[in-house]
Amino acid sequence: MDFNISWLYCIQMRNHGNGITINGQELRLFGKPLDSYWQIKGDKPAFNFSSNPLDCGYFAQWVLENDKLFLTEFEGELILNMGPVTFESQFPGKSLPVFADWYSGILQVQAGKLVFKSHHFGSALEYRFSLEFRKGELVGTTMHDT
Repeated sequence: MDFNISWLYCIQMRNHGNGITINGQELRLFGKPLDSYWQIKGDKPAFNFSSNPLDCGYFAQWVLENDKLFLTEFEGELILNMGPVTFESQFPGKSLPVFADWYSGILQVQAGKLVFKSHHFGSALEYRFSLEFRKGELVGTTMHDT
């Protein structure tokens, strides 16, 4: 799928949970593809939710390349400062990037000009894209006005 994103309002992804790179542009990702992985694996780490403003307890960076979703970066922290959750501990024997073949569902990203900003409610950009995946492959895209 081809995205024509003219201007992008970026925030520092490490401070705000998941991010995704599409056509070389970093976007804010709304959704948690790793939750599907841990559901299948049956062993989700006990993340320290207070370490992340979005209450997911970890940072994950993704890329959409050739209509496939890849995990490119991951770090987290266990509750009670019991130590880090590393990529290696969650994906033994694998190296980054990892094709997200476990993920089927819809993720959303925002793009375009900043149209709303609030310290209490966050920000909104011009467009919201719904990205539909089946076993890690992009099967549909829908653009919505914000």
